[in-house]
Amino acid sequence: MRHFLFIVVCFISLNAAAQSNSKLILGTWTYADIYEKEKADEETLRKAQVVLSNLTFMFTSTDLTITIMGKSETTKWNFSKANPKIILATSREGKPIQFEIISLTKDKLVIKMNAMGSLVMKKKLKS
Repeated sequence: MRHFLFIVVCFISLNAAAQSNSKLILGTWTYADIYEKEKADEETLRKAQVVLSNLTFMFTSTDLTITIMGKSETTKWNFSKANPKIILATSREGKPIQFEIISLTKDKLVIKMNAMGSLVMKKKLKS
């Protein structure tokens, strides 16, 4: 019986986290900085500023639009059922895309991206 209760509590916790994340993540996020930039060398920081300065993520309830260096791509996205901190999507070429949320608040998203490391994103205020 204890085992069953533990499973129910875990399921409820994961479901609540996914619902909370899904509401907080909606909107447009713009690149702010490299996460833990004190660990990066100056060259990496300089390149990141050039390449990522115009990076944006726009999340709707079903679509994710990523814009970088003037090019945009829109795809369907969702949270992993196994872990509500994992965002799953597919590129235009059919390759899987996976991001991990390190932290998420109403105005700050720290996200781990395989190719670009971990980034700090700020929520764009509606004008």
